[in-house]
Amino acid sequence: LCAFGASAAETSFTDDDDITYGQAVEVLSELGVITGYEDGSFLPNGTLTRAEACAIIVRLLNMEGVEGNSTFSDTQGHWAEDYIAYCDGAGIVAGYGDGTFGPDDTLTGYAWEKMLLCALGYDGDYESMTGVNWTIGVATLAKKLDLEKGLSSVSMNNSVSRDVAAKLAYNTMLGSVVTFHSNTSTVTSGDVSVNINSGSYYTYYDGTDVDDSDGDNVLEVFWNATVTEDTDDFGRPAKNYSIAAQNVDITVAEDPIATVTARTKAAAFASLLSGYKLLNADSDTSGKNWTGTKNINNSTKYDEGDVFWVYNSIMKNGDGQSTTITIPDGKETICEALEEKTANGLAVEFYATDDDNPLVITDIVFIEYTVGEVTKKSTSSGVTTYNVKPVDGGSTKEGTVDSEDASASTAFLADDVAKGDIVTYVYNANDTLYIYPTTNLEGTLTAYTTTNNANSLTVDGTRYSIGMGVLRTASATAGYADFSEETGNDITLYLDQYGYAVYSDESGTVSTDYVLIHSVKEDDDDEGETYYKVGYINAEGTTGTVYSYTEDLSTYVWMKMVTDSSNTGCYKFKAVSGSYENVASTLYNNKLSSGQSTINDNGDVANSSTTFILRTDSGYSVYTGLSNLSTYTFDSATAVYTLLKDDYAYAVYVDVRDGDSSDDSDEPIYLLKTTESGSVYENDTLYYTYDAIVDGEKTTITATEDADLVTGLVIPSYNSDGYVTKTKAVNTNNTKYRDTYTVNANESIDYSGGTLTIYTEDDDGNKTILQSYSLPDSVEVYYAHGNSYTLDVTDGYGLVGTQTGNTATISVICKSSTNDQVTALYYITRGSID
Repeated sequence: LCAFGASAAETSFTDDDDITYGQAVEVLSELGVITGYEDGSFLPNGTLTRAEACAIIVRLLNMEGVEGNSTFSDTQGHWAEDYIAYCDGAGIVAGYGDGTFGPDDTLTGYAWEKMLLCALGYDGDYESMTGVNWTIGVATLAKKLDLEKGLSSVSMNNSVSRDVAAKLAYNTMLGSVVTFHSNTSTVTSGDVSVNINSGSYYTYYDGTDVDDSDGDNVLEVFWNATVTEDTDDFGRPAKNYSIAAQNVDITVAEDPIATVTARTKAAAFASLLSGYKLLNADSDTSGKNWTGTKNINNSTKYDEGDVFWVYNSIMKNGDGQSTTITIPDGKETICEALEEKTANGLAVEFYATDDDNPLVITDIVFIEYTVGEVTKKSTSSGVTTYNVKPVDGGSTKEGTVDSEDASASTAFLADDVAKGDIVTYVYNANDTLYIYPTTNLEGTLTAYTTTNNANSLTVDGTRYSIGMGVLRTASATAGYADFSEETGNDITLYLDQYGYAVYSDESGTVSTDYVLIHSVKEDDDDEGETYYKVGYINAEGTTGTVYSYTEDLSTYVWMKMVTDSSNTGCYKFKAVSGSYENVASTLYNNKLSSGQSTINDNGDVANSSTTFILRTDSGYSVYTGLSNLSTYTFDSATAVYTLLKDDYAYAVYVDVRDGDSSDDSDEPIYLLKTTESGSVYENDTLYYTYDAIVDGEKTTITATEDADLVTGLVIPSYNSDGYVTKTKAVNTNNTKYRDTYTVNANESIDYSGGTLTIYTEDDDGNKTILQSYSLPDSVEVYYAHGNSYTLDVTDGYGLVGTQTGNTATISVICKSSTNDQVTALYYITRGSID
C-alpha cells in the first residue's frame, strides 16, 4: 500500500491527510489568508468559489477589514460582499454582463491566476490578459513568473481546487517582486499607488523607496517576508518564514514528491519515482553538487554494494545526515534497494528541493514511530502535560500543550488521548513530542504468520498487516512489532495511524475470563490421558472448575482463561499482562475499611467499581466498592492479589482463611498430632489422615501429602476439595476469641464452683493463681492424655491434680474478645497427671 504525494506539513485541519500542498496551506493558514470550515476541515478537493477568491486576494494585500458597497445585484448581504467590492473597485475582478457577479460560482485555474497577477499590479490589457485569447496572456505571464512551480498534471482550463488555489497563491506570494515595463505609468497595489516614469526606483508595500540599481521597475506587493532554508521538527527540508510586520516566524516543511508508509515493492517505486534520479557515490554531497546522477528504475542493474547518495534524516535519532542507498545482497536495481528501506508503518518521504535540478532526489526522510502508553495527562493553569512510555520498556518522554501560547507547546497531538491509551509517538532531537492515537478492536486471534516481510494477524477472520517499521521500545536497533500470542486467544489489537497492527493485549476488557487459580488437582480417569482439575474464582466473584492439560499453574495469580482449541473441553491459562498487573502483596496489621483508599502497601487505589473477593473458611464473600467492604484486620500472613486496570484495582482477592475476622465461622480445630494416623486414596491420589477434635468430636482430618501442619489449637486451610493444606497455630497475639495457656511441670489445676484455676502452691500451702477460667455447665471439656492421646470428654470437669511430667496445654475458646465466658476447653498432656 503506497500513499502517493501525501503532505509532510502538519496543518491544523481535520482533513490534513487529503491536502497535497501542505506547505502552501499551512503558511497561508498561519498568515490568516485562508481559512477552513466550521467543522475544522479545509476541503482541499473542493472547488474555489469567486467569493473565496476575492477574500484570499484582499488578505494577501493585507487589506483585511476593508468595507465597500457592492454594485452587483447578487452580492449584497453576501458574506464576501466587502471583499468582492474591493476587488471590483481595484480592477481585479469583473462581473457578468447582466449586472451579477456569481459569488458562489467556481472559477478556472487561469481565472484564478489572472486575479493573482492583477493583484500584483500587472495591467491586463498590456499583458494581453483580456479579449478572446486572454488565457494565452495569463499562461505566458504565469510561466514567466513560475506561478505553477511544484504543480504537476493540473489543467488550468478546469475549475481550480482549494488545494491548487492555495499553491498558486503561495507561489505568487513568494514571487511578489514585480517587474513592470517602462511605459507603464501608474501601478496600484493595496493601499500603495506608485508612479513609474523614470525607471529609477521600486517601492515595497509599506511605501519605502529603494534605489533600483539594475534599472528595472519593480514593486513588492504582498508580504515582505524573509525566507530561509531550514528543517522542521521531523528533519524534513523546510523553509522558515519571518514576517516582522505580521509577527510571524514559522518553519514549514516542503511538500514531498512521494510518501510511502508501507513495505513498497520495487516495481511500485519504478512507477512512483519515474523520471527522478539519485547521485552517484562519487558525487560531492557536502554542497549538494548534482553532477553525476542515475535514473531511478527497476531495470538497470548494478553490483551488490554499489552506493548512491542522498541527504536524509532518521527520526529514531532526529539527526540529519548524509547517507547512502546501497544495492543489497541478492538485489540488482535502485528500486530493489529502495524497497529494502521500507516497512509497514515506517513513513518514508522523498524530496526534490533543488530548483536547478528539480528531478534529483535531494532528501529522503525516515520517520520511525514508537508504540507507547500514555502514563500521565494532567492540566494546570492551561498547560497539559503528557508522559508517554514505550510498551516494551524504555524511558518516559514528556511534552506539554499550552492552550494560551501554542508557541510554548512541546507536544502536538493528532487527536485527543487519555491516560492509559496506547499511542504511537515520535520524540525528536528538539525535545518535541508528537502523539498519534491508535484504534483498537477485540476478537479471537485465529492466525499469525511471519513470512517474507508479510507478517500478519487474523482476528475474527480479518487479516491485519503488522507494522514492522514501528518500534516497540525506544531502541533504534531492536524492538520492532512482534507478536507471540497463541491462536485461539482473545486479544485486543491496536492499529496505528496507517492501519497496521502494532500492539496487542490479551487482557482486553476485564470479564469472567479473568480468574484466580486456587487449586490444581490431577485427574487421570481417562486412561492414557492426564488432565488437571482447576478450581478458580473470577473477577466477578463466581467460582468454577474446569479442566486443563497444564499442571504448572501459579496459585493465587490472576490469569486469562481461554478455550484450548487443540483439546476439546480443556482450557489454557496465561498470566495477565499489559495494562493489567498482578500484585501479590502483604497487609501488615492494616485494615480495609470504607474510610481507606489504599488497598495494599503499593498504594494501588480502589474505587466504587472495584470487586473485593474475600475467601473465608466458610467460602467466598464478594463486595463491590470499597465503601461496601466490611472491616477486616489482617495479620502478616494475609495475601492480597490485585487485578489492576489503568490506575485502579478492578478486582482484589484477599485470602482471610488464616486470619481473623468478625466472621464466627473461623472456628478452630484441635490437631492432636502431626504424625499421620493413616492414609487414603481418592481418585488415585494419596492423602493422609490425622487425629483431631472437630466440632466437639474426636475424628480424623484428611490432608494433602505436602500439608504444612502444626499441632494444637489451629485454623486449617482447605483446598476446593475440602482437603487440609496447612494449619496455623492460634495464640493470643493474633486472635480475638481464643486463649492458650501452657501448664508447666509442678503447676496444679483445680475446678470448683464453676471456675477452673491453674496455680502453684508453696510448702506452707499458699496458692498463687496463675490463670482462671469460668466454665459454665454448657462448656465442653476435652481431656487427651498419654502418648496415644486417648480422648475423654469430661462432663464433670474432673480436672484436679498436679502436672508432674511434660508440660501440658490448656486451650480455651471464649465467647468474644470482651467476654471471658468459656465455650470449649481442651486439656492436652503428654505425661501423666496426679
